[in-house]
Amino acid sequence: MESYINRLNNSGKKFVIAVTGGGVGAVSALTSVAGASKSLLEATVPYSREALEKYLENPPERSCTPDVAADLALCALKRARGFLPSGRHDLLGVGATCSLTTDPPRLGENRCFVSVIGSNVSIHRGLVLNKGERQRPTEEAVASQMILSILMRAAGIERDLPLDLRDDERLFDTTPDLEFWVSRLESGRAEILMVNGSGKVVPELPDNIGVLPGSYNPLHKGHLALIEAASAQLDAPVVPEISLLNVDKPALSLNEILCRVRQFQSTDVVVITCAATFLQKARLFPGTTFVIGEDTADRLITPRYYGGSADEMRKALAEMDTAGCRFLVAGRVAAGGVFRTLADVRIPEAYARMFAALPEEKFRLDLSSSEIRNL
Repeated sequence: MESYINRLNNSGKKFVIAVTGGGVGAVSALTSVAGASKSLLEATVPYSREALEKYLENPPERSCTPDVAADLALCALKRARGFLPSGRHDLLGVGATCSLTTDPPRLGENRCFVSVIGSNVSIHRGLVLNKGERQRPTEEAVASQMILSILMRAAGIERDLPLDLRDDERLFDTTPDLEFWVSRLESGRAEILMVNGSGKVVPELPDNIGVLPGSYNPLHKGHLALIEAASAQLDAPVVPEISLLNVDKPALSLNEILCRVRQFQSTDVVVITCAATFLQKARLFPGTTFVIGEDTADRLITPRYYGGSADEMRKALAEMDTAGCRFLVAGRVAAGGVFRTLADVRIPEAYARMFAALPEEKFRLDLSSSEIRNL
């Protein structure tokens, strides 16, 4: 295990870990290897009911459930981002809750739930232990192994570390459902949700993606053609993003989100956020190229969308530039049938390098969602 922890310490990943009910041995293992401060930001053990409720800021009905592990991970990730707001892409939150052997014996299963969440990873696993086959210290060791294994996987160190399990014991997926994640997005506890076209949560995003924000109301062939053309231009996958919040439109409900997501193929990945502005999106996706239309590029340099302040507009563009974000701009047909491109947008010279045109010969489709809705 020491070699894996050494790799974790030198991976560039940093994390906060919170465990309750068991698994504290994982913290001990992490801190027993020299150099732990390169990766471990904070370790917390909210062991009592009162401490757990205060840490989560939302009292759970039961303390050992998959949702509690996920909430612990979200709280841990939030603390990590508070410590290192500029390193968001490389931060992880680790949460674990265990129900192990007690004296006197309690009713119910002996079990562990572990979640690790970051900007492009969300892994959730559970384990039911054969009751009565281990002493408490041995169960604690298994729980600690499980936490470390899932952490290593989330950090890209190792897919699956060996665990000391019985033949009939297996880790199983405990990813919370879409309703859980949407509620956490709405409350601000989560920032990104990744799902496929079936509405199932996806654990990881590909690296080096482009992002195509939109309402997808409805999804149409123009969206699909733009995703294909932009992906070819960027030589990278382009992922649709839907925000629950929009500066010009009402907030979306869970049912509406489900309807829009299910328009996609089951193999597609769709990102859901509460990032209403591109500055908020840039903070979630540093180093990303956003695929936008000419009209959106024009709004990006319009002070009205920054409270009427040209200074705020420039500050936002500067922050997005510093975050390494770029914009690939597709042309659109404007009023009167005129095809407008990036060349028609008066980008401030200081930020012109952030914008590139998607050539008309690579993409042009005179179709919009509003036209389809009005048919």
